[in-house]
Amino acid sequence: MNRSAPPCALVLAVLAATGAAARPPVEKPDNFLDDRFEVGADLTFSSSTTRLRVDATSGAPGTEINAESDLNLPAKKTIGRLDVLFRPAPRHTIRANYLFIPFERSGTGVLKKDVYFKDNLYHVSETVSSRLDVRLEGVDYAYSVVRTERVALGVAVGIEGMEFAADANVPARLAEQHEARSAPVPLIGLDGAARLSSHWYGEANWRYLKANVSKVRGAAALWNVQALYRVNPTVTLGIGYSSYHVSVDSLKVGDTGYFNLKTSGPMLSARVGF
Repeated sequence: MNRSAPPCALVLAVLAATGAAARPPVEKPDNFLDDRFEVGADLTFSSSTTRLRVDATSGAPGTEINAESDLNLPAKKTIGRLDVLFRPAPRHTIRANYLFIPFERSGTGVLKKDVYFKDNLYHVSETVSSRLDVRLEGVDYAYSVVRTERVALGVAVGIEGMEFAADANVPARLAEQHEARSAPVPLIGLDGAARLSSHWYGEANWRYLKANVSKVRGAAALWNVQALYRVNPTVTLGIGYSSYHVSVDSLKVGDTGYFNLKTSGPMLSARVGF
């Protein structure tokens, strides 16, 4: 019996070693910060305040309008944004975005005051139909100054295409006016994301511009913050808050006026990445 003990012990040792070798390694926690490609959609339930003034071509000042109270445009609007992200290396991120549900509002209301809009006069008590359309799309590049398995903090530069269109008309007397502006806008910003646990993440983004070009002064600030939950290695869901503020003041001769839009609200997001 004693002579058989060493061979048995040797066999058990070999089996134990074989079992240990066959055991799968401990898996690294799935980390959405490492995704190389991602497609996501956001829905923001926004509440807005819009002020504008469009002066006559002669330079005579127009009437300052609150689009929500004076023109009866809805203050609340759901906005949908599509994001596509590509991360060619851990510290480098390229992101493109597009409003697939644009910020377009229309309304009909009775004026409570005379309104000068461009070269037209709209009289008190007239019924005016109006439309205000804001469209955004852009692309930016971010570099992570701090990058670990749990945290990514970076700086960003990009270009945002902004387009604004406003229409006002009085069907009763066929009076109509249209005004539109569009321009690419350079932005700078900050990005931050952190892994809070095996499934939970926090993320924040901020973009800003202030410029004075050809007698047109403009400023734009966009930011959002989210809590994200990694459902599985591919799908991530989020809830957060988003804000957007843009103001443009034109001092060009024959084309003066200003536009100021503040919109913010809660947001929901869904992302697919790998």
